[in-house]
Amino acid sequence: MGTIERLKGWADRFFEATPLQVSSGRKQAPKTTAEQYTLLYGSIASICIAWMTRATSGLKWRVEDNQGNQFTGADPDIARNLNRKRGEIVRTSIRDNSLSGNGFYAVNDDNSLTYLPFNIVTPRADIEDNLNSTLEAIDVNATTGTFSLVNVAGAPPQFVHIKNGISPECPAWGVSPLLGAIPDLGSDIVASETAETIMKNIARIGIALMPDEKDDVLTNSEYNILKTAVREQLSGADSGGELILNRKMRIVSPEMGGLRDIAALPLRHLAESRVCAALGLQPSVVGFMVGLVNTRVGATQGSLLKSSWESGLIPMLNDIGDQLGDAVLPLYGLDPDVYRIRLDVSPVRKNFETTKERCERIVKLVQEGIIDPAKGQEILTTAGDI
Repeated sequence: MGTIERLKGWADRFFEATPLQVSSGRKQAPKTTAEQYTLLYGSIASICIAWMTRATSGLKWRVEDNQGNQFTGADPDIARNLNRKRGEIVRTSIRDNSLSGNGFYAVNDDNSLTYLPFNIVTPRADIEDNLNSTLEAIDVNATTGTFSLVNVAGAPPQFVHIKNGISPECPAWGVSPLLGAIPDLGSDIVASETAETIMKNIARIGIALMPDEKDDVLTNSEYNILKTAVREQLSGADSGGELILNRKMRIVSPEMGGLRDIAALPLRHLAESRVCAALGLQPSVVGFMVGLVNTRVGATQGSLLKSSWESGLIPMLNDIGDQLGDAVLPLYGLDPDVYRIRLDVSPVRKNFETTKERCERIVKLVQEGIIDPAKGQEILTTAGDI
């Protein structure tokens, strides 16, 4: 069984797409197919998502005002509920928003959130009835049965929907940032399967043998004997043996060079770079060779790491935090227009610059009057930042 078949079988079992409920001919929210899930959860995408979840490990959600100052007067239950189960909301929201563009959480009686895998959620929304881009009801296809969650205006929400962008087919549904890279993910899987085949057979693909003498012609019997001998010696379980011919032969236009082409590097590099670009990541930070080969002269690993955070992870996390805030903050009597939820990334930002660079930056802010000396001293003597 090849790579594609194995991934497809896994996707069919894990991502059992539930048919959408279609009534009165209305257009329903789109559902990603099992084949698309196979490509989205291919090696490149899963490696990128694994890096993002590792990079955010240990970081905590907190409540801030709109200027970025931590709001110490917030109910401690907010942070406690958001940071429960060792950062489950951070990990699941990054993964689900990357893969499907949609993340779901049920709101419990104590205002804590329970994760709902996106592949068991069916949206109950359509374009005609949902032009305000808000998903009002979902069906959850759990192992114990199907149940519905409905958000009613003026009442506490029963579920939180975090989405990436807006689907043109249904404004209430998000879009995976990786959808545009699906062809590249598919080509990477094919390249991987090709490499697997070559390694198994240790064969030269598309080989052609011809008599070296101009007037030398093979009979049908000689041709069949030669073809069988070449096939047995250059492919299959008995490959690698000596091939001795009774006449001079030459190779004509081999299509591939066996192990030389096993990596299909240009094809795989293209897929790596495009998937990373879709997520705002630098390939070398994730660990892909394309980033090490094509990185600009003078770019340091620290600057590439900062770029991955500033253009990829932080915008995604801020968007997730805003949507969490819209749903969760009113449950604790806080106005989402005044306060917001953010993942505290100050421990990570400290790694973007050396101690000297950090001191020079803060001193410059003090000299230019952007912050006062007391604030500058506080920043340099604590783990915080501006």
